[in-house]
Parts: sequence; structure tokens; C-alpha cells
Amino acid sequence: MSDLIRVELVDRIQRITLNRADKMNAITLPMYVTLLAALQQADDNPEVRVVYLCAEGDHFSAGNDMAAFMRSMEDETGTAVQEVLQPPEQVLLQLARMKKPLVAAVKGMAVGIGANMMLHCDFAYADSSTRFILPFINLGLSPEGGCSHVLPHLIGHVRAAELLMLGEPFSALTAAELGIINAACEPEELEDRAWGCARKLAAKPPEALRTIKAALRRNPQQPLEAVICSELQVLAQRFSTAEAKEALTAFAAKRAPDFSGFS
Repeated sequence: MSDLIRVELVDRIQRITLNRADKMNAITLPMYVTLLAALQQADDNPEVRVVYLCAEGDHFSAGNDMAAFMRSMEDETGTAVQEVLQPPEQVLLQLARMKKPLVAAVKGMAVGIGANMMLHCDFAYADSSTRFILPFINLGLSPEGGCSHVLPHLIGHVRAAELLMLGEPFSALTAAELGIINAACEPEELEDRAWGCARKLAAKPPEALRTIKAALRRNPQQPLEAVICSELQVLAQRFSTAEAKEALTAFAAKRAPDFSGFS
């Protein structure tokens, strides 16, 4: 892995750290390639139960490193633009496809894709000084990463229009109130809050977690009656799993369940 993307497995949690603090963790094209590989490996590795995104330094990410984008504008054929856009697109698609829970710890500035990542995380915490910004309009550009789809569903059209069409920074508290992140924390509490969440998730039955995440992504797009029926079908299947047997046996024995042997 590149030194600019640091990856480590700790207590069944894959910690992926943006490590370009001197540039506010602006993401270069090689960093995208490494980040994509790290996400794919985490999702495929049975030893990993949770993926944790964080950053070194004072800022989560200033977004895309604009140097490559500026160079691509000189290519009149449009080929260079596509080459520049493909790596972030692949990362965002992978984030949207992740089967395992995603937890993010955010601080400082979270700009562009640095903010968009939150829309694909299952849990996100930011320190109270964090500022998010979706700056596309200010650059004469259009949104990326599915935010024109996710934001209206999440916060409604008028608030999504405010964030995307004005392109003004918004606080961690606002992000929490809108439901973009779980909570705004004091800076000294951020790591404990986010990492604590990841550790709780890592102790849960992993297959059940993946099943619930898949349902949360899929079912809001389905008719209610269809969801009720499909949920019962999946629930019936879950009763025969080793995870459920361990949980129910532990409940009957009045002990804590142990899911450490599952993947």
C-alpha cells in the first residue's frame, strides 16, 4: 500500500488512514488506486468485520488534488478528463457497494469527495470544528458520487438544493441535524466515539450485520408489502444460522454471546 494511504488491521477492524496531512489529505490519482484496493481487500477479507476511515493531521480531506484536474483541461479530446474521473468514480462505487459496515471519523475540512464519502458510510462522526462543503457549483462543475441522488432522499429537495446550488460550508452540527453524520463531538472525544462504534460493530454477528446493511440499502426502494414479505423470508433463514444459534443459546443460558469465531 502507498504511504499516503495507511492500512492496518486492528481487532478485526480495517483502519484506512488518509496520510497526506501536508496537503490537507487532498487525494491524488495514485491514492485513489490504493484506496480502492484497500476497500476491496477489506470487503473480501474474512478477518475484517468493519472498515474505519480516518485521516492524519488537522483535516479529513480537501477533496480531489486539483493539479491533475487542471492538467486534464488542456486535453481537447476529453480523454484525459475521463482518465482523471475514473479513479474517484471507482472508489465511490466501491463505497456504495461495500458489504461490511463503514465507520468514518472526520475533522477539519471535508471538501467534495471528502464530504461525499459520508453519504456512503453507515456511521460517521465529526468533531465540532469540522466544516463540510460540496463546492462543485463554485468550480463551475456538477456533483459527483451520487450526492444528487442520496441527498434529496436523505434531507429533501430544498436542503439538498441549498447545499449543492449555493456551495457554502456547513458545520458538523448542521450535518448531524440533517442526518448526514451520526453526531458532532468535541475534538478530544472524536476518536473514542468513532472507534468505539467500530469496536461495538466488530463484536456483533458479522453475517447478520451484512444482512442488515444490505436490507437498509435495498429495501427503501421497494414497496412496503414486498419488504414485509422479504424480511420474513430472510428472518426465517437466519434462524438456522450458527450466529443465531449461538445468540439464542447464550440468551437461554443467560451469558454473553461469543461471535469471535464467525466471519
